[in-house]
Amino acid sequence: MSSLNNFIPNIKPKTELELPQGFEYVSNFLTQKEADNLFEQLVKEIEWEEREIKMFGKVYMQPRLIKWFGDKAYSYSKQEFQAQRMPQIVEDLREKVQEYTGAKCNSVLINYYRNEQDSMGKHSDDEKELGVNPTIISISVGEEREFVIINKLDKSRIKLNLEHGSLLIMNKDSQHKYWHELPKSRTKKGGRINLTFRYIY
Repeated sequence: MSSLNNFIPNIKPKTELELPQGFEYVSNFLTQKEADNLFEQLVKEIEWEEREIKMFGKVYMQPRLIKWFGDKAYSYSKQEFQAQRMPQIVEDLREKVQEYTGAKCNSVLINYYRNEQDSMGKHSDDEKELGVNPTIISISVGEEREFVIINKLDKSRIKLNLEHGSLLIMNKDSQHKYWHELPKSRTKKGGRINLTFRYIY
């Protein structure tokens, strides 16, 4: 039985760092125990995929493990994902995310950053399947990692540490005005998992 079934979020929006319009951060969306259980279950139960990417004519392995669940197929950066039913613990979390945000989510991309060398490059979630102004909701569990928001116009940067059990919402025109990335860390890091819920049309 999932530990999220009787979940009541202890919500306290982050106020000490001013984020751009379209971004909202909640540091303690999950309790310590809920976040611990979620991380442990996902590490053990998900059939993680390590995929190839092609850059500048060369083939590399993506610097993270991934898994896709959703009602519909999805593609980004020439990666194709087939529809696949969410496991119960992810489904429970999806329901809680929808309750808090009011956003409808029918899919989730899960990234597993195994250590400080795993990363996600600068990008926007602006695929046509996501609609005009998509809502992307990210839950982070495991090691705290730095998340960078980059203004597309003036290239200014805002750095945010994504904490264990935190929630980050990106909506409105955030994907049009900003890039975001999760860079490699200069200090040793353990594993981190983030679940990015979204709606695929």
